[in-house]
Parts: sequence; C-alpha cells; structure tokens
Amino acid sequence: MDNAIFSYLVVFKSEELNYEGPIALSPTGNGTMHLFDEEMYPTLDALEFLLHMPRNIFDMHDIDENLMNASHDTSHDIVLVPDKFIEKLPNINATMIILTDDCLEDIKMRCERFTPFLGVYYSRELNDALLKTLWNNLHEQYKLKGYSVVRNIDTQLILRDEYIKALPTLFLSRQFGDVNNFLVKIYNSENLEDAIIQSHWHCLSRLNTLVSLGKQGVTTAEELTEQYEEQYKKEFKSQRVNVVITFPGIPKRQKTLGMNLGQLSDKERRIIRIIGVHRAIARNGILAELSIASETLFQEWWG
Repeated sequence: MDNAIFSYLVVFKSEELNYEGPIALSPTGNGTMHLFDEEMYPTLDALEFLLHMPRNIFDMHDIDENLMNASHDTSHDIVLVPDKFIEKLPNINATMIILTDDCLEDIKMRCERFTPFLGVYYSRELNDALLKTLWNNLHEQYKLKGYSVVRNIDTQLILRDEYIKALPTLFLSRQFGDVNNFLVKIYNSENLEDAIIQSHWHCLSRLNTLVSLGKQGVTTAEELTEQYEEQYKKEFKSQRVNVVITFPGIPKRQKTLGMNLGQLSDKERRIIRIIGVHRAIARNGILAELSIASETLFQEWWG
C-alpha cells in the first residue's frame, strides 16, 4: 500500500455467475421493499465492522484543526466481491479482506495470495479485541511524520444496532481525546439521537473555534486560554452540521406490480442504516432516519 487511503474488500458466497455491474438490486421481485440482493445479507457484519476502521492515515493521528477542517468528503473505500469473481481479479492492493462465514476455505487461501497487510478474516472472527489490534497494527506501519498517534486509539468498541449511528461523531471525538466520555454519554442517554447531536455540535464548535482563532493569529497557549470561551460561544450559536437523511419507501404502483413488498424488513432497515452511516462519516455529519414515505407523498411528488 503506497498511499494514505486504506482499501477493504468483503468477499461473499454467490450463486450468481454474471455480476457485471454495481451490486445493489435484484432483477426480479424477492419479497423486499427495495429489492436488495439477498446474497448481500451475510456481508452486513463485515460492512459494519469496516465502518469502525480508519479511512486513511489521518484517522490514526492527532492532526491539527486545519487538516481536520480540510476533510469535506472522505469515505471508507469498501468493495464487495462475489467469491466466484476472485480468480478474475488482478493483483489487488487491499489493506484487509473479510469473507462471509459461508465462503469456502479455498476462497480464503486465494484471498491470502493477495497478501493484504492486515490479513484475511471470516466475519465470525470480528470483535472488539481484533478492532483494537488492527488500529494499532496500521499505526505501527503507517506513522505520519510530525504527528503523534491519535488519542484513545486503544479504546475500540463495535457499535451495534442503533448505536452505529454514533460512528461519525466517534471519529470526531477521537481527535479531541474524548472517546470514553462520548461512549459513556450515548450508552447512558435516554435519547440516543439527542446525545449524538449534542456531542457532534460540540465537537464541530470546538474545531471551528480553533480554526477561527488560528486565522486571528492566536497561537500561544495563554492567548487560547483567554479567548477560547468567547469564540466558542460564537461558533456554537452559528454552527451548521451536515445531515445525511435516509427516507425509505416506494410508490403504490411498484407494490401492485407484485415485485416489491410494502413493509420494510429489519435487514433492509439495517442496510439503509449502513449506507447512511457510510455517507455521514464521509461528510463529518449526522444520520437522520425518517419513517417510510407514504403512498400519498409519492402521489404528490409524481402527480
């Protein structure tokens, strides 16, 4: 791996022999609302795990506020690959490869020939301890000159179910050395969304305060101490946050054609959440999940 971007592969067992385009939809009705390909379902644990991994070399280092502020759309580089397609792949440069648990051992051996830096794992092997090890192994190999290791690198916890929506804020809070407090806050909050929004707003206000003071020529610790609180209040009041919105739903016509189901399954809801979290991390934003769009709303949109 010669650059600062980490690339992750998820290999899944497939009966389909002719994947030629993006893997997203089933060509025929399959009893789901959005026609997600059922062969993708075993990849969900791997995808959620990889969203906890560093996107690039900067995620592992305590970077300055200007470098943080320069990140506008930095997403995880994750590629889904059918097992039958492994032999057709060129010599890839993957950071890590995860296989769904139903992949054969022969597929694992083929993946190991690509010699990914972090190795090849089955989904069943993914856990908090491995997440910590992988972060540290990456940092040991890819140290950024002039920057120290990110604070709380050893505090690694796989956020599951609804808590995965806190991941974008977790990336931000790690840069401020506040991971432990953030995790305690979300797991003890009666309203997860409110806890995430408050923490995210606070992190961005801190970031923008440091950027603003830097532009004003405030650099010494003494000057920062004197002017920080006043500038923070200004930034807090004027703060804007990127919001990624997921809004599932289909028009009535698709249901009457018999291809789509009118109810959103738990697996589909999980897939949509993964997609939303992926974008929210990239945009340093928060995820807002809306309920299913009504048929009336589609009618008003399309006339």
